[in-house]
Amino acid sequence: MLIKDIEKIRNIIKELISIQQDAIFLVEGKKDVSSLTYLGIDNKHIITLSNEPISSIAYLCLSSKKQIIDFIDEDAEGKEIQKRIKAKKVYMNSKYKLELFNILNIFKTEEIKKKLKKEKIL
Repeated sequence: MLIKDIEKIRNIIKELISIQQDAIFLVEGKKDVSSLTYLGIDNKHIITLSNEPISSIAYLCLSSKKQIIDFIDEDAEGKEIQKRIKAKKVYMNSKYKLELFNILNIFKTEEIKKKLKKEKIL
């Protein structure tokens, strides 16, 4: 991995950590939570979609004053979940996820931790 890519990853992680107090991070499952906590995101800012119905998640997001950060996988199942959440008029910021997925060449949040450990980035 190139040094500039490693620096980009570190900058993304720093930014995520700095905004977490004003954000809700949406993920699909426990392994995704593990990846985000590995990055330094506090568990209390992460909502696991497998634990709640989409309507409850949407209500929480819409009633919150916080930014909604999308870390839902980019596979077929994840795209369907994203579509259902967006149908509830919830705006999700996918910028951080897409940047990390692109640099790391992955499609699932759970792969972040494994890839960063393999590359010895964190």
